[in-house]
This record gives sequence, structure tokens and C-alpha cells, in this order.
Amino acid sequence: MGNLAEQAAAELLMVRPAAFGFNSETFESNPFQHHEEGDILVKVLSEFDRLIDQMTNKGIQVHVWQDQDTPPKPDAIFPNNWFSTHHDGTLVLYPMAAANRRLECNEKVLGYLQEIHPSDKILDLRSFEQKGLFLEGTGSVVFDHVQKRAYMARSVRSDQTVLNQLCGHLGYHPVYFDSMGPAGKPVYHTNVLLSIGPHAIVCCDEVLADPAACIRPFEQSERDLLLISFEQMMAFAANVLVVKGRQSLVMFISSTAYNALRIDQRSILEKHYELLVAEIPTIEYVGGGGIRCMLAELF
Repeated sequence: MGNLAEQAAAELLMVRPAAFGFNSETFESNPFQHHEEGDILVKVLSEFDRLIDQMTNKGIQVHVWQDQDTPPKPDAIFPNNWFSTHHDGTLVLYPMAAANRRLECNEKVLGYLQEIHPSDKILDLRSFEQKGLFLEGTGSVVFDHVQKRAYMARSVRSDQTVLNQLCGHLGYHPVYFDSMGPAGKPVYHTNVLLSIGPHAIVCCDEVLADPAACIRPFEQSERDLLLISFEQMMAFAANVLVVKGRQSLVMFISSTAYNALRIDQRSILEKHYELLVAEIPTIEYVGGGGIRCMLAELF
């Protein structure tokens, strides 16, 4: 699959939730969240388990951690926000804005992570929480592993001071920019508006304060650039991730996002990847996060 393909992860960690629900502590900065009546957890577990079956059929290696009932963690299904792993073996732990989300990074799940993916190179950035500075994993940071750049849309959850320290440790070049999303607020996480894969980049340029400055490096890349609209971004069309499957590169995309794309846009992605279309409408609607947010890469 070549050098570009080697930048995609071959393993993933996912968290099967025990207390999924609307998170009132994160709603102020995330207008993608919505209330929904009824037994939400039953729907979410059905969506989660169906996705695991799809992954197994594609030959994708995934480790599933079953979340604990107490303390309740409504966003535990999104583990990519509190840790990331890297090609040099580094494990990064991130500062989270919401107090109830900090509970997701606990001794039990850390022990499990170290068991399946041992690392003696740990960068713990959680002390920034005491300063009110946050950087929520690969939600806040979209890594370009080909050009060694780390992109971040500034928001209350994504601070450039923390990004600078992260990039200094990893040897990446930090790139920050401003955005304006729904309700006139900055887009809360960068991976909602941008995805950088081995062969294609998906970006919503309509929400960027300075589109040309951000997109210029992408145009100089050998990869295809797919620009999407504000409406498509709201359908999580940029919240996608490419991983290594049994025989090909597989792009995770939700059915909401897939249906929002035009046929010609889908063709750009299908030229490079096998698409795994996940039915996760409840997770997206209530949790305010998409398929990419559910997947923590293990390099």
C-alpha cells in the first residue's frame, strides 16, 4: 500500500458505554448535541455492537473496553479525546475541559491500554487542566502524519499553548486557525471540520476564518482535497477516519455523512478507500460526536 498507507493505524481501541447520554457539561460549546427521549442506551449499544460486527467482517483489529457503571461517564464512547498513540511509541494523555470527561482517563482503562499497547514513552499533559487550558486529543488535533503537521481550530477546548508543547515533543509543526460554526461559535473540535487521510483530505472551508492559509499546504500535497459545505459538515461529513483493513484501506464514515455527500464526492473517497458506512444516528444526535470520535488509533 506504499508509504502513505503506512501512516494509517492497523489497530483501534473503542469503549462500549455504560452510561451514555446527553452531557450538560459539554453542551455550551457543542451545539451538535441534542436531547432525545426514551431509552437512549439501548439504541446506542445496538449501534455500537452493529459497528463492531462490521469491523470484524472487514478484518479490522479492534480492542473493546467495557465502560464501568460508576462513576457515570456520558461521553466515554469517545476515547480519542483523552489519549492518542504515535508512530514513535509515545502515549499522550490530554487535558479535558469538562470535569465529568476527565473521569474517562482512569487507572482501570489506562491499565487495559498499557496491557494491549505497552508504552514507556508517556506525555501527560493533564496538568494544564489546573490552568484552564485544554486540548482534547484527536478531536482538537488533526495530525498530518505525512507532512508532520498538527492542525488545530482554536476553541475553548483547544488551546495553542498545549498544542505547542505537544508538537515540541512529537517533532510536528503546529498549525492553528480560527473557525465559525453553528450558533456563531467556533467549531468545538477540529475533527468536525477536517480529516487528513493517507490519500484524501476532507475539509469544510466555509467555516474557516482564512481558508486560503489553511488549505494551501493541502493543495501542495499529492493527496486529493475534498471540500465540503457547512451543511455537510453539520452531517459529520468531515468526521471520518482511515485505517488498515484486511486487504485494503478502510474509511469509516457514518450513514448520516455518507448520505450528505454528492455522488461525485463519494467517488473521490471510493477511489482510494473501501468505505465502511456506520449507522450511528443516536450517537451523533445525542452525543454530538461522530464515527471518528469513537475510534482511538493504536500505532
